[in-house]
Amino acid sequence: MIRQRKKNKPIIDKILQQIELPRIIKIQQEKKLLAAVEQAIERGERFVRSNLFFHANIEFRFAAEQLPELLVEELEPVFNDYVQKEDHERALIIGLVLLKIQKEDYRLANTIGNCARKSKKYKQANNLYRHALKTNRNFNQAFYNLAASLAKVEKYDLEVQALVEPQVQREHFVLPSFLPHPDILHEVIDELTYAKKAHHVEQIHDLLEELEQAESDENVGETEKIRIRIQQKQKKEISPTYNEICEKFRADARKAQRLFEKKGKSQDQLTGQQQIFNLGIYALSHYDLTLAQNCFEELRIVVPHPPYLEMVAALTLALMGQREEAVADFFRLLEKDRDDRYLNINLGLIYYKSNNRLLAYKYLLIGAGLLQQSEGLFSRAELMRLAMVNFEQGSYKKALSLFTRIVEESENGLAWQNIGEIYLQWQDYHEACNAFKEALRINPDSLLIRKKLNSMHDHFVEKADELIEESKYMVAIESLEQALTILRTPETLKKTSDAYKVVMKKAQSLNLLMEYREAVAKEKAENQESLRQQFIKKGKEYLHKQRLQPAIRCFEQAFDMKIDKDVFMYLAYIYKGLNRKQALQHLIARWQKKTAHQLWRRRRLSEKTLTDHS
Repeated sequence: MIRQRKKNKPIIDKILQQIELPRIIKIQQEKKLLAAVEQAIERGERFVRSNLFFHANIEFRFAAEQLPELLVEELEPVFNDYVQKEDHERALIIGLVLLKIQKEDYRLANTIGNCARKSKKYKQANNLYRHALKTNRNFNQAFYNLAASLAKVEKYDLEVQALVEPQVQREHFVLPSFLPHPDILHEVIDELTYAKKAHHVEQIHDLLEELEQAESDENVGETEKIRIRIQQKQKKEISPTYNEICEKFRADARKAQRLFEKKGKSQDQLTGQQQIFNLGIYALSHYDLTLAQNCFEELRIVVPHPPYLEMVAALTLALMGQREEAVADFFRLLEKDRDDRYLNINLGLIYYKSNNRLLAYKYLLIGAGLLQQSEGLFSRAELMRLAMVNFEQGSYKKALSLFTRIVEESENGLAWQNIGEIYLQWQDYHEACNAFKEALRINPDSLLIRKKLNSMHDHFVEKADELIEESKYMVAIESLEQALTILRTPETLKKTSDAYKVVMKKAQSLNLLMEYREAVAKEKAENQESLRQQFIKKGKEYLHKQRLQPAIRCFEQAFDMKIDKDVFMYLAYIYKGLNRKQALQHLIARWQKKTAHQLWRRRRLSEKTLTDHS
């Protein structure tokens, strides 16, 4: 039996070997696959670190097709590390790979959406947030983030909710202030209250006299009646009613209009218009929509409109149920000023009242973000006042922040000027110069701003002069270059050119010398043109007074300085009227000669340009 087993052993081993071989091969194949996937993941990570994202995606795609579980296990810590380090671009690439495998992970989609938004890829972020909401429609963080992405407000997750919730809780639209100042309503209420109180006291005084008479007559019944009436009078509310306040605004408007018709002062007309606007705002705040609409329609013919007239008219339409028309009006207004806080918040509230939560949150977030940057103030005028208060109190850092916010949203020369003043206080002349130049661009006729720029320019030139006297030419050149960044006057150009010449920097010296000569020629031409215009102006004045000989002298001097068709026509008109044929012929001959010479010069210049180009 034993011999039989020994005899059969090779056969048994062969059979066992045939059974084991496929399993061994499979294990070897699995090891090779595992090694290949690990290498692909490693290469992909390396490509990501090198910003070779296309190549990285090829490697990750291979790994995802073969061993998706291993890819997730390897990449999740890498993704979290990039998110923690705020390396948004790389986190986005890794996250998208993970999301292809874990399609139902709505939190992951939301996080990747945040990475896309921080990389300014808003369209991709929107799609990721929508993917998260498609998976879990009750996941509010993705909804808030989607609204913030549409609004391009850089807030995320719970920050978005904290920013928008106070705006959602508003029961009423946000209305602009009363005119000419926000406290006008309180003044009206105080005035009416005082008048009613005086009348009330007078009525009680009369009743007390009646009571005293009734008591002296020992009329018990009448005495009790009077006492009850006194008690009722004392309990009666003396605050002005809605109708009384409306009537006060109407009366003030009529009074101002009568004064305008009598004296013709525009301020009286403006006061009347402001009172009508105030009546409309007050009526709208109490949902008296017909009265509000009538007031705003009356003001539509006024030029210029009171501020926010079109907005409050649109809000009235929205409350009357004409929301589509109101929204269209808001879009039109936002095209002119997309950073207006009133417009964004109120449009958001219109959408919220229409149950369009996404668009409501979008515009409420835009408005809330702007309010966060303006100390919660809606009006730029109020923001400017706050900035000025901080500036005058010496809180320059705070004032600079507010002024900067103003100039980012609107063209405001005064804000730019104050920014320049703040930088002057800090001796940052470069930034001060930039600010003053912006102020001058908006207000080109401002002598004060020009004086500031001249003063800064002179400061650097005087400093350079002291350094040149000490033979410190290189430091002097730095000061002169700073002066030139402010104003490139011919004198400073020449001085800087000479300084460069001393330190043997011929190229810089020559360039500045050429610019100096051009500046001198330009200045001479401008002075000549100014003088020519004076001659023309005087000639017109003399012509108007029929003083023809002085007029001829002025126009002739202007014509000699520069060929001018208008001046030629003035002279031709005068000579023809005086029947001075010889003078007229001479004028025509000079005109022809000057125009021919002008054409010749243009042709020569054109030929020279072509030659230089060749």
